[in-house]
This record gives sequence, structure tokens and C-alpha cells, in this order.
Amino acid sequence: MTAVRATIGFPFLELGMDLNSIIATRLTETHWERRRMMCSQHHFRWQVRAYETIRYPFLREEARWIEACIKQGVPLLGLCLGAQQIAHTLGAQVGPPSSGVQEFGYYELRPTEAGRAVLPSSLHVAQAHFHTFDMPAGAIHLASSDLYPNQAFSYGESTFAFQAHPEVTIEGFRRMQTALDGFFGKPGVQSPEEQDRIMYGADRAQADWFYGLLKKIIGSKCQTDQSADLVAEARV
Repeated sequence: MTAVRATIGFPFLELGMDLNSIIATRLTETHWERRRMMCSQHHFRWQVRAYETIRYPFLREEARWIEACIKQGVPLLGLCLGAQQIAHTLGAQVGPPSSGVQEFGYYELRPTEAGRAVLPSSLHVAQAHFHTFDMPAGAIHLASSDLYPNQAFSYGESTFAFQAHPEVTIEGFRRMQTALDGFFGKPGVQSPEEQDRIMYGADRAQADWFYGLLKKIIGSKCQTDQSADLVAEARV
């Protein structure tokens, strides 16, 4: 485990494009709280599937950790592959949609009625995926998009899963455009020009919503400005 120091004011993608997972421990004025929170779990190697636990043994380790977090009520937020891993761990089907469409760009995320507590209104968020998940039994459906009806869910009081990448900055998405340039032209994927146009208009609202989401999940003591430090352990 390699310790990485970051601030909540900078989206976690800035810690590096090859992070398998980020575990953040909230810092109070006097001590480290003894509980840990999975701020995001995402993987930018396009070929990783949440169900390929034999090919990628680390997925089994993370599934056991997800189970432990859920059982103990530790705040848990999965993004992209992380959301798929939570769904898979809870027994839901994960895989490519029958439509064959993919999402790579900035797509409108719409809340369900139950989802308005965490997503008050529709907004465009970054996406980069070609798999989806079914709703786990007992989960609450939170959001959808035109191409992927199942975009987010909650499970219990402290587990949240979003297919999107709201942690991505403009600079971070530029790197994704370079790394995933082979997917331009595929069904559902926005052109670079469309991505840029939507990105510049959506980035501020996406960041504001994401910081608010972290504050809601972590707790009211979390400050969402650059002075609020998190110490993260990134398994790379």
C-alpha cells in the first residue's frame, strides 16, 4: 500500500489514471476516525470486467472488502467499475447491454423520484463504460440516462453506486480521450467535438454536485474546499 496525500478540492482522478481503488480516511482536528470510506473504486484499463474474478484475482479481494463495508455500515461509494463491483457483489448481473451501445463522453443523468435526495436535478456527467448492471435485490434505483437506464443505486443507508465518473476534471478527461481514442465511432460514443462542447458547459456543475455528494456520504464534518485534507491509501 502506497500512501498518497490529496485534498478534497481536487477530484480523485488527479491521483493517477491507474488507480485500482482509493480508500480515504477522514481526518478530524484531533484524531483519525477509525472507520474508513471507499471514496471511489474505478479502473481505467478498459478490459477489466467486474465478474472476471479468476482473470483478475484482486476483484475477489475487493469483493470481500465491499461485503465487509456493507455489513459494518461503512460509507461506500463505487464509481464506474466500482459501481459494477458493488452490484456484482450483491448478486446482480453485470455485463454489456443487449443494445451494444457504449457511453464515452458527457451524458445527462436524470434522478428517479427516490434519487432526488442525492441528485436533486438532471445534469451532465462524465462517462466511460460499455457494461451495465441490474438492480441488486433490495437496492434503490437513483438515476438513469437515455442509453443506460441503471445509472445509480443505493443499498442500505451507507452504500452508493454510480456508473458515471463525476470525479473527472477537464484535464483528467483529456487523458481519457487519449487513452480511449479507439472507441470513437462506436455506437453511443460522442465525438471528441461533442465531448468538448458539453464538458466545458458541465464541468462546474458536475464538480459542485460531486463534492456535495461526498459531503453527504462522509458526513457533515467534511469540508469541500481545498483546505480539507484527506489522506488516501492508493493500491497501485
